[in-house]
Amino acid sequence: MKSVVIVGFGHMGNKYFHSLRDMKNFKTIAIVEKKNTFPKKNSKKKYIIYHDLKKCLEELQPNIVIISNNDSEHYSTLKIVLNSKYFPQTIVCEKPITLLYESSELIKKLAKKRKVKLLINYSRRFINEYKNIKRKIEKQKIIMVNIKYANGFFHNGSHAIDFIRYFFGEILEYKILKYTNDYIRHDPSLSIFLKTKKADNIFISSLDERYFTLFEIEIITEKLRIIIDKDHSRIRFFEKKNNVGNPPGKRLIESKEISVDHDKSIANILKNSQSKKDFTTEIFKSEEKVNEIFFSKFDLNIRLIFLINQYEKIYLFISDPGEYNLLELVLKSIEKERNKFVLICSGWAKKNVKKKFKSEDEAENMIIEDRKENSLLILGSKIDFSKTHKWLKISKKYKIDSAFFFNHWKHYFEHFPVINKKRIYSDYIFFPDKLALASFKKKEKRSDFVTSIMPQLEIERILKKSRNLKPANIRNLRVSLTKKNKIILFLFDPDPISESMESGYNTKSIINYLKTFIDNKHTDCFFIFRPHPRQNNKNVKEMLKKILVNCKWQVDYTSDVSILMALSDEVWGSTTILLIAALKLKKKILSFQINRNKLGIESSNPYIEPFVIDK
Repeated sequence: MKSVVIVGFGHMGNKYFHSLRDMKNFKTIAIVEKKNTFPKKNSKKKYIIYHDLKKCLEELQPNIVIISNNDSEHYSTLKIVLNSKYFPQTIVCEKPITLLYESSELIKKLAKKRKVKLLINYSRRFINEYKNIKRKIEKQKIIMVNIKYANGFFHNGSHAIDFIRYFFGEILEYKILKYTNDYIRHDPSLSIFLKTKKADNIFISSLDERYFTLFEIEIITEKLRIIIDKDHSRIRFFEKKNNVGNPPGKRLIESKEISVDHDKSIANILKNSQSKKDFTTEIFKSEEKVNEIFFSKFDLNIRLIFLINQYEKIYLFISDPGEYNLLELVLKSIEKERNKFVLICSGWAKKNVKKKFKSEDEAENMIIEDRKENSLLILGSKIDFSKTHKWLKISKKYKIDSAFFFNHWKHYFEHFPVINKKRIYSDYIFFPDKLALASFKKKEKRSDFVTSIMPQLEIERILKKSRNLKPANIRNLRVSLTKKNKIILFLFDPDPISESMESGYNTKSIINYLKTFIDNKHTDCFFIFRPHPRQNNKNVKEMLKKILVNCKWQVDYTSDVSILMALSDEVWGSTTILLIAALKLKKKILSFQINRNKLGIESSNPYIEPFVIDK
């Protein structure tokens, strides 16, 4: 007899509970639910109500845990179960396993480490009648497939994606046609056209849950029409007949109707949970495809919201201006979505970030006092690696997840501390693109953390704002500076904070080189010089005054750099990542790295190397 604990007693939790009552080899021994939301206890049924999952696992040590609470609670619940000293043999989780593919990957790795069988309830894989249909149409030509649904793409449309992959193979192409906001915020229902190897005419049609509930599947082959409706409980078959209808011809005529006990899928999934067959790998691929399709349409902001909404508390640590630009979008997402976050500032950020924040000591004391394991620490690239090392060690000590966002294409390993000859990484590491990720993976083969791509947030912001500026506004801005001259924007890098970080050049040496370079070819241009936030604006201006006397120029340290890029013809700099934004805006760039040393070469990146001037 397998003992079962159900976490969450909403619609699906109730269905699991009633299915288990009729199964001989399974027994519900407890329900874990928030106060006052559990079912009335029947004296004939011997189960216990818990409000504390950890306590339940410790006291009862169940064989199986079923997770059927809210989608946003899946990740934290799975973590509690898998990190428990008394973790079960099997976990059955409602879809989606988590809100974000990267979080699902963390759970998959943890389940594998604990040797726990993890099943996700995409129910159509576990219904015998569906298996029979799949076999029946295996060798038939698929003319058309149409799946109608509502109530959110992640929440319900994910069923359609898994069904398509299960029946017709891997999705090769897709195009989002429209979307409807009919479910929770940030999970609209999408209408999509898709192709697979077996079927090249598939439609997922989004409806509107605010008017009615509907989930229907229609499959048309060369010989059959199959409709699955009535909340999955009815399957109708239409067979091809000759000389029928008006005018007479080949028509698909209803020939058979069968009933489906959809609740049996729950019994089947529980039975399958005891088999050795691997259902998890294929289902994870479906969830990966759901994420891919959704985020091909919607911006990074929603992806960040999905990440942070899985946690009770968010700690965001900022010290440098480049890091602030990178994490500004994260900060805005947190502020909009929840008030349970702590902004930690040190160094430059302490003086320049105009928001309420905690010092490092205050934040560390909060973590010690709170002891909330379902928390997330967000970090960006810092000039002082020791700051990152300190906070990663704190996150590991107090069992807090951490997410690290790279904003450049260098120093992939220096940010992470080494303890007992082993490098300690964040749980999530986000790289700006495939090139950066590949460079990291080339040297690091470990897989006990999750790596993924999150496009560089400041670059994405600049691109979006620059492209949205009206041409007439850009023309007016240009005229206000110069009527005819070419405009060149120069973006300074900060000087190194120590001798060990010197790259062979600095602000003074670059300005000295610029005098000759500009005097030779560019005296007819208008220059906008943009100091780095960590530079002294007056000092930069004074250096320029002494050297640049044969061209027109100004120093601008207040305008939005996206506006400056939009109105400029060329963008120059050294190794700032903003040169990559300029490239993406199809601006001509130059990278001045005069007399750079080995560290200077390492501080550059592949995108700007073709445009480097180093002698």
